[in-house]
Amino acid sequence: KVKKMPDSIKENLCFITKDGQEIIFFIKNANQNAQEMSAIWTDSESMVYSMKTLFDSIWAKSKNIHL
Repeated sequence: KVKKMPDSIKENLCFITKDGQEIIFFIKNANQNAQEMSAIWTDSESMVYSMKTLFDSIWAKSKNIHL
């Protein structure tokens, strides 16, 4: 499925979850360009749960895009 996130969500929100057990955050400072982005990996249960909950909330509020 493809959805469009609400306009209230900032474009620089970037993370990937895997199997509900791992997460990678992509981050950069305001004065860095995309090539200088860093990533943080964790398998912390509380962090993975928090980000999955955030994703599920955003997904539920997003509009379907029919391709």
